[in-house]
Amino acid sequence: MFKQSLFIIGNLLFNRHLNRDLPVTERASFSLTDAGAWRDMFGSNEIESIFKYYRSFAYSCINARAENVAKAEVYLYERNGKKLNERIHHPFLDLIRSVNMYGQTFRDILYLTVVHLDLFGNAYGYIVRNRLNMPEEILLLNPERVRIEFSRDRSEFIYKYSDKGKEITYTSDEIIHFRLPDPVNNFKGKATISALADTLMSDFYQSRYQSNFYRNDARPGFFLETEKKLSEDIFDRLREQWQQRFKGPEKSGKMTILEGGIKRSKYQDNPKEVDYIKSRLAVRDEVFSIFRVPKVIMAITDQVNYANAYASLQSFTVNTILPLSNFIFTPYDNFIKKNYNKKFELRWEYATAEDEKTKIAFERMLLETGTVTRNEIREMRNFARSGDPRADELIIPIYYTGSKK
Repeated sequence: MFKQSLFIIGNLLFNRHLNRDLPVTERASFSLTDAGAWRDMFGSNEIESIFKYYRSFAYSCINARAENVAKAEVYLYERNGKKLNERIHHPFLDLIRSVNMYGQTFRDILYLTVVHLDLFGNAYGYIVRNRLNMPEEILLLNPERVRIEFSRDRSEFIYKYSDKGKEITYTSDEIIHFRLPDPVNNFKGKATISALADTLMSDFYQSRYQSNFYRNDARPGFFLETEKKLSEDIFDRLREQWQQRFKGPEKSGKMTILEGGIKRSKYQDNPKEVDYIKSRLAVRDEVFSIFRVPKVIMAITDQVNYANAYASLQSFTVNTILPLSNFIFTPYDNFIKKNYNKKFELRWEYATAEDEKTKIAFERMLLETGTVTRNEIREMRNFARSGDPRADELIIPIYYTGSKK
């Protein structure tokens, strides 16, 4: 009886979804190149306009950015005066170990957050709370379905989410809003891919033209001509019969006999007028530039040696991944301070191409010249501070001749 009572009380305290409408997500994961999966996930055809151009180079760049941001090592610290002590056990760490009921990991959430930011400029994490009002799950919402408004007293933002004909209103306490800065909008972010709208659209139509070119036996278009006037019915029938017999690479080379004064005339297209390969390379370089992804990350190794590959990898981490990760982890840091305690600090780091021996030698130089203390080095490494009082003292070089103050 006692165990049964505890079970009932536990359900009342920690039941996750009582009296709250949740956005329905039927897929825990999906292929970013599957338009049908996007429609299933988002439940609308509006994604078609983005998916049409979200291909090839843009897909590769967004995938590379998302995969690398998701590699972050996350640490939680508690500040006690000047000391920072790492916390191994904490409700937030439990939350990111088991993010939601769909089986998504925190790396999945980080990956999809980057995809949402690059495609839509915004990402919204809905916080599911238990009966104690503590965070227990994180669900990413479809950014295209979210409207941001002021509350009636204009004291906070509210988020209105359209889901299967219903509109669900979430308060700012229920949403973690990630966004890329938009210089003309203080409420919503601006998608990275928006800077490439014209470029990707042009690339899409060029690719489709090239595909049609080869689908039609890689021949320029031609026309049939006759001196006789054809009725509309005969005209349509002749065109249909010609396409059925000769359209497509598998029907190339077939002999045809023209009669009734009909002649086949070829358009005088000049292939040099459209340099498809150069055009695509120009698109590729522009896409890489906008997303700040070096070619070596895309496995394009022409004119690459060890020195510039090393520099490219280092630059990608420092100039692309770290700034992008700030737009994601800073809202999480604010979330922790708001929901748990202001003493907690979230830290994240990435492995870089930096030579560890060089880093150690540099830190040793800082210590031996009296520039930093041992505890300051430990903080830079995200290590817990040493309790030894001498770890907060500067090392005075033996060649120092001034008076100690």
